[in-house]
Amino acid sequence: MGSKDISITPASSSLFENNNSKLLDKRKKEQYHSYVAKCLFLSKRARPDIQLTVAVLSTRVKSPTTQDWLRLERLKKYLNGTKQYHLTVAIDDLKVVKWYVDASYGAHEDF
Repeated sequence: MGSKDISITPASSSLFENNNSKLLDKRKKEQYHSYVAKCLFLSKRARPDIQLTVAVLSTRVKSPTTQDWLRLERLKKYLNGTKQYHLTVAIDDLKVVKWYVDASYGAHEDF
């Protein structure tokens, strides 16, 4: 796996910017919707570090553009490079539940 196959953050600083990029064709639009739905499931169960990016991508499923597709690709590269990160739930005592997560919220310039 090369360095181009991973990303150190789930989104770039331009996550909220929209340019006039071209709409995706029907096949890619369906793929985009499917991937975003899978990421939404993943973000709620095991990867809270991608929730912001997935929330933004979710707002674009009706009319995704090539720019949105590139954002999704970056998120997939981030997930590929951080497979070892996951939500861990442990119980030391039946009365105390502890959650551990390694999260990266570096999606905003001001964090």
